[in-house]
Amino acid sequence: MSTPEQDAIIGRTLREYGESKKKLAALYAEAERIGNDLTGVGHALRTSHSLAGVPGFSRFDPAEFPTVDHLVSLASEIERARTDKTRLATILRDAGHQIPD
Repeated sequence: MSTPEQDAIIGRTLREYGESKKKLAALYAEAERIGNDLTGVGHALRTSHSLAGVPGFSRFDPAEFPTVDHLVSLASEIERARTDKTRLATILRDAGHQIPD
């Protein structure tokens, strides 16, 4: 394999790694948002047995609340994204690149 071909492969892998990091960050942000919402609802039910104290709950649309299927799907997608990021990082490290995590 020629040096330009190797450089092209490494360049593509670096780009994919960057995209993988961005995707994982977005998935983490979504998980954190949902977790915070669920924590707020849980806390309100646990402490006051009411949802009146949950910020934004008065305009809550039940159709927007995450389903168990969505939560399972999100967790699976996060795991796939982590695996992909690790795979790409390994390729880059093996090629001699230092990867900041």
